[in-house]
Amino acid sequence: MKMIVMLFIVFPISVFAQFCEGTVTFNDDTTKKGYINVPDQPNNFNLRFKSEENSEIEKFDINTVKGFEILNDQKERIQYATIYIAYNNPFNPQKININKRKNWTRIVKEGKIKVYALDKLNYNIALSTTTYYCIKK
Repeated sequence: MKMIVMLFIVFPISVFAQFCEGTVTFNDDTTKKGYINVPDQPNNFNLRFKSEENSEIEKFDINTVKGFEILNDQKERIQYATIYIAYNNPFNPQKININKRKNWTRIVKEGKIKVYALDKLNYNIALSTTTYYCIKK
């Protein structure tokens, strides 16, 4: 019974996995063009990639990727970067903690100050998205 319930939970989520045309940039500044599945959680370990639409899925570790760029349905370029996120401790507001793992972030604005967005998919009935913003000087 539990297995059937898990299938109904996991199957709809996997159907929505969409690959967009894009380019991955690695830490050594090499690039690879193909199709990218944008991670639904900012702290996913891997980036799913296909070199062709019908090819096998490759997974790139978040620590080997500097960022990626995709073309969305409206043919707009959207850039993503991997960064470390800092957050405050709810029990000690003066203390700031920095995550030990990188996160996938969407670049909202670049200039003297960069604005990043963490888009987090909430697995509730409506499959809503929560966005957190970060600033880098």
